[in-house]
Amino acid sequence: MKRWAPYLAVALLALVIGGCAFSSFLNESPHVWTTVNETIIYAGQPSRECELYLSRQGDLLIDLRCQGDTVYLVNLKTQQIGIPNESNFFMALGYAYSKELVPTIVSMTQSGGKIETNPEPVVEPYLIEFTSLKKARVRVTWYLNM
Repeated sequence: MKRWAPYLAVALLALVIGGCAFSSFLNESPHVWTTVNETIIYAGQPSRECELYLSRQGDLLIDLRCQGDTVYLVNLKTQQIGIPNESNFFMALGYAYSKELVPTIVSMTQSGGKIETNPEPVVEPYLIEFTSLKKARVRVTWYLNM
């Protein structure tokens, strides 16, 4: 029984080191977006199932698929709202992983007629409001965990 004890200790140590390395990757990688505390109002109703993610560059990823809508990417600096390719993101355990460093989008605010919905964005500190593709008014407020 004592012969496997060193192997168990080495395996546990490797698991702890691997977990720390993976956590460090998630917190430092520019491809990883982290979830933040948010309130999402979709068509006048609170939506607790929808998620909000924040990139290291300060962009927002709003996942409204729980409402039968889509994923939206918001650049807060330019106030541009766009629709990324959903297959470029993998979401799990409070993180969204992007295959692209800067995800390409179809802009809703500068679409040149390709998207018929005018998002009518309202951007304030820790608040974004816009009209989705499904013509629902979306209001997102958040605060950072610091």
